Amino acid sequence: MATVISVDPKAPRGPVRPLHGMGNGPVTRRGTHDHIADFREAGVPYCRLHDTEYPLGSGVYVDIHCIFPNFDADENDPASYYFDHTDRYLQFIEDSGAKTFYRLGESIDHAPVKSHIFPPKDNKKWAVICEHIIAHYTEGWADGYTWDVPYWEIWNEPDNFEDIVDNDMWQGTPEQYFELYVTAANHLKSRFPHLKIGGFGSCGFYAVTGTDASAAAKSTPRFNYFVEFAHAFFRYITDPAHPAPLDFFSWHSYANRVEDNIKFARYARNLLDSYGFTECESILNEWNPRPVTPATFNMPEDAAAIMANFAALHDVGVDVATYYVGDPGSGYCKVFDTAGNTAKAWQAFRAYGEAYRLGTYLPSTQNAPVWTLAATDGEKTLLILTNASREPQECTLDIPGHRIASLRAVDETHDCTAVSELPAGNTLTLSPWQILLCELISK
Repeated sequence: MATVISVDPKAPRGPVRPLHGMGNGPVTRRGTHDHIADFREAGVPYCRLHDTEYPLGSGVYVDIHCIFPNFDADENDPASYYFDHTDRYLQFIEDSGAKTFYRLGESIDHAPVKSHIFPPKDNKKWAVICEHIIAHYTEGWADGYTWDVPYWEIWNEPDNFEDIVDNDMWQGTPEQYFELYVTAANHLKSRFPHLKIGGFGSCGFYAVTGTDASAAAKSTPRFNYFVEFAHAFFRYITDPAHPAPLDFFSWHSYANRVEDNIKFARYARNLLDSYGFTECESILNEWNPRPVTPATFNMPEDAAAIMANFAALHDVGVDVATYYVGDPGSGYCKVFDTAGNTAKAWQAFRAYGEAYRLGTYLPSTQNAPVWTLAATDGEKTLLILTNASREPQECTLDIPGHRIASLRAVDETHDCTAVSELPAGNTLTLSPWQILLCELISK
């Protein structure tokens, strides 16, 4: 029996959300891989900087210790800072048309002896260092820039492991992180009230569904700890004794089921609302449904899994999303290969970018395993259908006053390219793991 897909082009519901952000920038591997043109074509909205030029920022990129290498130096002296490599990295992001989403803190450290992921010796000084980094990129401090860098994230995954010894992101107690957040967030928000200050890159909410993603997430398998940590954080920053602002709450998911990510997104939104942060943005800034293995690289399944999540997450409270990660050679990168080519998964970003450029979101039927996304600019309407399964799926389109004008696909033989024949009516059959881009026009 065919799945009926309904879209009402006359019932728009706000803008298409910026869900096709990318982890790290368009020029990677110390400048040897340039995907600026690809980012620009897809309209990548944000590049979230974390694990940039892994490991440990290659000693010169993004991380606090890379920019301010001697913590005992004068934090008010421009000579204490090293910006050159990070300047160049962010310039490439600007050149691509994206905006930087900057994580203030340190990259993950898997080494047996940790280097830089300890609580700062002086939280206030750390906050002032962050202030000068922000001023360099947004106000021109220290021969800097006046770029629009809206998001500033305080640390990443301090909840990575409950045992400090095993924690590759934060060698301190939860309370020490809460204290750092309160000090830094209050200082930075008072200095830059127009910017968005938040955190904390939560490891996620796998406990909601019992999903085991610990291997992919490189985190503790005791997923209840992530939920406990999140509640403790919110209790702490809403305590009148030490309140703190939160413009956005960032969280992660390496689950491979769309339905799980929907539940996580709803949980995150409800969590924020329950603590009074009803205007706080919910940002999924690390996600990857199919971490790469050599046997599954460059497969249509990759594109379908990504596109299905784009479609499903649009209506469940996610304001911004950034995929982890765009660095070729990383075990998490499915969009580019080490020879500099775009992989099949990148086609999902291209497809979503088309909807994003149209601008206006149109609600449509969601009926797994077929996931749908529709958008319009008032003249052109695009419907994207994704079959996130290994079986063919038949769909009948119910779109009043419209018909299919053109049809393109992402599958084994198509990369957002035209399908040779249009259907005679409004019924389509999607092959396994296929994405169809249907341009609709008035009858």
